[in-house]
Amino acid sequence: MPSDPTDEHFLPLLVAMGASRGADAVETIDGGITHGALSMDCFAWGTPTVETPSARLGGGA
Repeated sequence: MPSDPTDEHFLPLLVAMGASRGADAVETIDGGITHGALSMDCFAWGTPTVETPSARLGGGA
């Protein structure tokens, strides 16, 4: 059995990228690594930014 990725894992990425706008920021959501090989990372396009209280006061994040 080959370990090459199949289309059903790759095509949703193309759909999500096509639905995004060029100016959308991309956020990486770290899902970690399972069993030393399986990445669970997720990516989000166009998510609203959340302003922290310290950022509003001019402090660090």
